Amino acid sequence: MDPNQQYQQQQYGGQPYGQPPIPPGGKKPVGLYVVIAILAVAVIVLTTVLITKSVLGGKKDGGETTAVTSTETSETVASADTQAPATEAATEATEASTTEMNGAPDSDPSEAYAAYEQLLTESRTSGVVTVDKNGEPYQIAAIDASGTGADPGVDGWVMFNEYATVDVDGDGRKELLARYTDSPMAAMMCCVFDYSKERGIYLEAQFFPGETYYDGWITVDASHNQGLAGSFWPYFMYRYVEDEDCYELMYSVDAWDGNIFAEDWDGNPFPVADDKDGDKIIYYVRSFTDDNLNTTLEYTFDEKELSEWRAQYIKDGTGMAIGWKPLGNGEIVFD
Repeated sequence: MDPNQQYQQQQYGGQPYGQPPIPPGGKKPVGLYVVIAILAVAVIVLTTVLITKSVLGGKKDGGETTAVTSTETSETVASADTQAPATEAATEATEASTTEMNGAPDSDPSEAYAAYEQLLTESRTSGVVTVDKNGEPYQIAAIDASGTGADPGVDGWVMFNEYATVDVDGDGRKELLARYTDSPMAAMMCCVFDYSKERGIYLEAQFFPGETYYDGWITVDASHNQGLAGSFWPYFMYRYVEDEDCYELMYSVDAWDGNIFAEDWDGNPFPVADDKDGDKIIYYVRSFTDDNLNTTLEYTFDEKELSEWRAQYIKDGTGMAIGWKPLGNGEIVFD
């Protein structure tokens, strides 16, 4: 018996496949059996069709819809999770941009500019302005009162004075830079002003004109070069102190040119041992030790050593571009 025959015998009591077994002791009612077989097949086919339709309908109407909904929900959640940091980053960027434009929370640029305009107006009329310095009122003589003009701002009173508004210290708001040079050299000055609601206009720095602004530093040429430096012009270095929002005088840089001065004022010969590159010029860096401008010698350098030391603090050698405007009698305009 082949497997198919064995399978038929087990399933149908030895009868051919597709026919029900003969009841014991009974005869074969062929016509009836045929009808019953046809009905059974019809029932099976109908049941199969209904089940298949139900399953397919469920998948179409429920399963796939549910799956799509679930997928869309997952994508929505993922999208929300993905977009949340971007939204937060955008908000932070907007806030940072606003801070950069408008300055610190306690500083309204419109108030600051109004105060700056008043200060500049006073500096070209009365010639004296009062600002805050370290919490105390501080007067600045803005123009040379001995000028030849009968009226302030005319015939040489403030024709050379300049101003600009630039964020030189990197705190996110623009400072007022005022250059007062319409005076004898001893009275010339440049001031860096800032503004807050609590203090009004306050002084961040005051020095001789001839400055260059860098990131966190200002270098200022000395007003005179009457030492041993020869063609090298001495200068000072101011460091920005963020916690105090002001500049601190840190170093002076000077030189001794042995090509011009074989001896110093006390008759000491040029220190050849310090001149490592042999160009007969050495450089001195002194640090300021107190508010009385006392200094101590920190370094004796040749040219390369000085350049390397300075590069620790001032990395951009070009400095900031400042759009100076003449104060004069004209309209005061801020960038």
